[in-house]
Amino acid sequence: MERQGLSPRPRNSCLCLHQREGRTPRVAPACTWHAYQRSICAGASAEASALVCSPPRVKTSESTCARPPTRPPRYSQRHRNLLNLRPLQHSPPTNTTVSVGLWNCQSAVNKADFIPAYANSLSLDLLALTETWLKPENTATLAALSATHSFSHAPRLSKRGGGTGVLVNTKWNYAPLLPDKIHSNSFEYHVIKVTAPFKFSVVVIYRPPGPLGDFVTELDTLLSSIPDLDCPLLVPGDFNIHLDKKK
Repeated sequence: MERQGLSPRPRNSCLCLHQREGRTPRVAPACTWHAYQRSICAGASAEASALVCSPPRVKTSESTCARPPTRPPRYSQRHRNLLNLRPLQHSPPTNTTVSVGLWNCQSAVNKADFIPAYANSLSLDLLALTETWLKPENTATLAALSATHSFSHAPRLSKRGGGTGVLVNTKWNYAPLLPDKIHSNSFEYHVIKVTAPFKFSVVVIYRPPGPLGDFVTELDTLLSSIPDLDCPLLVPGDFNIHLDKKK
């Protein structure tokens, strides 16, 4: 029996596409097309439902019936996550003790065995020498001075006497420096730079007795030419300046 005011319901009109093909329908509340099919099955007017719930003119598929999974937000390459920062652990500063000696030996050739033994007995890390009186041909003396320490020196080439050098702890790393080959008429010098166990420079000075002349100016030029002025600078030497005597 047909209902009054309603158009007859076509046969099998209550079957949706899944039911006609013998498959179990997948119902999704957000699917407009399935809502439209259910409105026909409930006995509503097909004509009125078609005006309100007409299927969209887009391609539909089973994947459109389910909401896609939510993806985590992607961070751009310029994004910085401050939570990844970790505080650095600063070690407390350590104090290093250095044992330094100075000796105007007046001929290291005659004291080649005694000088390293003296530095070793006092556990000296550095022993600056002035008036070494060494020449480049004194190879035996250089070997004897290197028995317990490393030895670096600058001989006087013009005439006899003079010369400066330094014995260095064998566990230390160092290299001799020639700061722009500064020429001085008032004093002799030898410069090394220690790089381990810490960085600092050593300038051994020998000024012969006599008037000062340009000593202060030339010394200032030498010290200003040494690289890495931020590192500590050690200047041992025999300056032959007697402050207790009047000029």
